[in-house]
Amino acid sequence: MTRGWMVVGLVWLAWTGQARAEEAVLNNPPAAVDIFKTVVNKLDPSYETFWNIGSGTFHQGVSASLYTITSDEIPLGSLRVGFATNELLYGGAALDLPGLTRRYVPATLKGVATTKPLDVLWAVVGKYGRVGVVGGYAWAENEPAYGFTFGAALSF
Repeated sequence: MTRGWMVVGLVWLAWTGQARAEEAVLNNPPAAVDIFKTVVNKLDPSYETFWNIGSGTFHQGVSASLYTITSDEIPLGSLRVGFATNELLYGGAALDLPGLTRRYVPATLKGVATTKPLDVLWAVVGKYGRVGVVGGYAWAENEPAYGFTFGAALSF
């Protein structure tokens, strides 16, 4: 699975023209870090749990954004493609909870939930949470897969 993501990253770098010989890691480490951050923010990776309703099983997976839906430059959702355990390839739409929180929940309402458990939960879910509806195919089980994903977003 790691090799697949490395290939995706290299293809993306070559496609966008971000990979240049003069910006090699040893030649210019700060520029290499900036390029890495740009790639991560463009792909908008997510580690998630896939609940396959058809088989009633849970799978761990990673996904990347193919297209991000924004409002006032705030990401609200995305069309994603991912890979999970048991050779499960999937795609679907996901809601970006941090973006929805920033865009549509007023600051005064966010401040109402000040009890400790809600505060901690909202701090985690409102900052990293992502939920989605997906479908795909489980190659190891040789059957279609469909269900929900629950995960966390990674960005810089």
